[in-house]
Amino acid sequence: MATAQSVAAISVWRDAVDKAVTETKIGAPSEDKGKRDLAIAYSTALIMAQYGTVRTSLMSGRAAASIAFDILGLGLTSAVPISNGARGKTILGGLATGFKGTQLSIDRSLFNQQTTSAILTAMDTCVLRQRKLLGTKRALPVADYSMYDAYSDLVYLYGCTTLAGAMEELVETQSVAARQEKENTTIVLITEVERDQFKAAQAAYIASVDGDKKLALDFLKAMDVQNLSAESPKQEFIDAYQKLGFEALSKEANKSKFLAAATKVKLIK
Repeated sequence: MATAQSVAAISVWRDAVDKAVTETKIGAPSEDKGKRDLAIAYSTALIMAQYGTVRTSLMSGRAAASIAFDILGLGLTSAVPISNGARGKTILGGLATGFKGTQLSIDRSLFNQQTTSAILTAMDTCVLRQRKLLGTKRALPVADYSMYDAYSDLVYLYGCTTLAGAMEELVETQSVAARQEKENTTIVLITEVERDQFKAAQAAYIASVDGDKKLALDFLKAMDVQNLSAESPKQEFIDAYQKLGFEALSKEANKSKFLAAATKVKLIK
């Protein structure tokens, strides 16, 4: 499913990493796991270095003003603040190509709906999660987590630092929140008689709020709402009633309590 360019990017990244690891002055690893871990650490450092360029660009408004330039490659043309900048750009290029070949393009309308702070928050959340994953995976032996497994996770980390990755993170976050809200919200069925009782209670409550407020206050007290008085503004009475009404339609027990309290204080017959 990946493009030929994306597949070739794996070889580009691997060759560049091999040379960078060989050239590094911190000591060549003596075993496969050491080599893999150094490759992960070096690649992660490069990604985080160029991420600073991405954040600066977003915060300065460059990306908000126009997304015509290649945001996925942002930073690759800048100086990479790590030893052997040319090699670093090649490594980042391999990761960027892998991301470009497998991810969806930026949805322009979705981008326009988001604030810069929301985009940066999504990026940071994604980066932190993926770096924690990489840290956990590095504890595994090479037999269980190869250099190529690391490549796929590094590509994802690189994606976290791009606008396209931020959009994906925002969509996933919003989808999960909407699903959880839907799962946690229940609508209680009501009979025709109960529907008429709710309508009558609301009419009597509003009439009381517009009058001496006695019935409204008695009802609120029966529903354990104690923070209102006869001097409270009308809107506070309306807000309190709407909250109780929503809760009454969310749980059977709340519905029963609502109608029982309305009957007790003679809000309804």
